[in-house]
Formats: sequence, C-alpha cells, structure tokens
Amino acid sequence: MLIPVLMLPPPTPASTSAALPQPSLTAVIGQVGCPARQVPVTVVNGTGEALPYDLFTGFERVRAEQVPANRTVTRTVRLAEGQRTMVTVRSGGRVIAATRRTAHCRKGAARHAGRHGGETGEAAHAKAEGPGSRLPHTGPGLSAGAWMVVGGLAGGGVLLFWGMLWPGSGRGDWAAPVRRTR
Repeated sequence: MLIPVLMLPPPTPASTSAALPQPSLTAVIGQVGCPARQVPVTVVNGTGEALPYDLFTGFERVRAEQVPANRTVTRTVRLAEGQRTMVTVRSGGRVIAATRRTAHCRKGAARHAGRHGGETGEAAHAKAEGPGSRLPHTGPGLSAGAWMVVGGLAGGGVLLFWGMLWPGSGRGDWAAPVRRTR
C-alpha cells in the first residue's frame, strides 16, 4: 500500500501557489476630518473579480464587504476624540494598509486653520504613526515596586517576631505534653 503513495511526484510550487488566493487590493487611509472625527478609507480593486476586505479600528471589525471588479470603494471610520486608534484594512489574511490616527477636533479648530499646506482645522494635527512607534508605559511605577518591597519586609518581620515568641508562650493545648492512653 505504501508503494503507490511513494511513487507520487511532489507538488510543484506553481500548484501550491494557485491554491492560495492572492488578493490584488490596495488601500489608502486618509487624514482625520474635523469636526466629525472621520477618516476616509479608499480600497481599490484592480482585478476582474470581486474581492472581500475587512476594515478594523483597533481590534474591532467595523466593516466586512466586497469590492466589485475594477472598482474603488471609499468608506469612513469614526474615531474617538483624543485616542490613538489603529485603522487596518485586511484581505485574504494579509494586512493591505494600516496606520494610527488620533482625532484632536475639540480644541479650537479655527485657531489652527490653514497652517499646514492647505489642511484646515485639527485635521492638520492628526497623528499618523506606524507600527514602529513607541508603546505607552502601562506597568507599575517605581514607587509601587518600592512599596511592595517594604510590605514584604514588614510581613517577614511580623512572621519572624511571632515565630520566636510562640514556642515559649506556654499557653494553650499546644504547650501541654502529649499523653497517649490506650
């Protein structure tokens, strides 16, 4: 029975790559538009067939749909005020486009109008940061670690103190000799 299986030719690279779909989508993630705090996302399908894509903000799927053949689809994503949000377009298990955006639309949009090359309002100040940006510090600070050490030493001191007093206290049934009767 093993002989026919061993005589089969190994699969060629062309036959394995044909089994996996290679999406040909491109995506462009725009800047934050104020005061609506919306980011335009444009997905372009350059193939002759409809292809699916997923649009995420953070870890939440906002939209899952198909782009018709040889068409362009533009959708908007609404962001929370002042929070960094990762906007990601995925298709076929691959990331097509991803970037971080922050909406700063509440603070005096008229004051910053036209300062950055024709962009108006706080859209000019929207932060775009890639995956290589620095992550925020979320762990305990130095003082929390110091207080943990102080607490551990105090607990150890209490255990040591009572451990030295207890055997010689002579109170309770523990100090009485054990008498066995049969």
